[in-house]
Amino acid sequence: MNEYQKINFISNWQAKNYQINYKPCQIFSKIKSIELAYLSFSFYLTIMSCEILLNQPFKRKINLFHNFFFDKLLGVNITKINRIEINTFALSLFLVLHKLFETEEVCKFSISKLILYSTSHWSSIKNFSERKNQFAIKEIFKIWQKKSKLIRLYSKESKIDLIIDLYRSFELGISDKEIIKDNLANLSFSVSKSSKEFRFDALKHFKTTISNLE
Repeated sequence: MNEYQKINFISNWQAKNYQINYKPCQIFSKIKSIELAYLSFSFYLTIMSCEILLNQPFKRKINLFHNFFFDKLLGVNITKINRIEINTFALSLFLVLHKLFETEEVCKFSISKLILYSTSHWSSIKNFSERKNQFAIKEIFKIWQKKSKLIRLYSKESKIDLIIDLYRSFELGISDKEIIKDNLANLSFSVSKSSKEFRFDALKHFKTTISNLE
């Protein structure tokens, strides 16, 4: 594990750049290493991923706990909750990456770094421990191995498949077809909104910084 990946470093980075409202031009102008460039750009990927999740009308049905005390107290129930948390974030992130790779060649970037730092940013936002962060990273990379081919297709069909996978990952247990249809429509709208509001400004500064450092 490198220093940048640690939760304390990520949390300090977020707190420091909060003061400048996370403006890409100011953040990337001070970057001196490729690792820090990836860490910084991954923050915007994380925020876009979280926005997809936060815009769901059914999110309230998922009662999420992030306390070690509850981990021990609830046992198997918290295992399901943790799985839902990780799976939904992972698939939201992959939908954001799908948008990224519609416009950029995959070979230009280290996908593993983007996933690693995006997950660590998310863990910091969720106030996870270092142990839980490392667990989340491992699980999300497992999901990536299963879904990477789908994400690399960059087609409308593959995007729809990812949206359906994301919906299933909420594990809502709803059988009513009309409700499922409405929920999928809302989820698709959130994904489309995220795509339209993609942080191309951050991407531009990231690409310039990487080019200057290589």
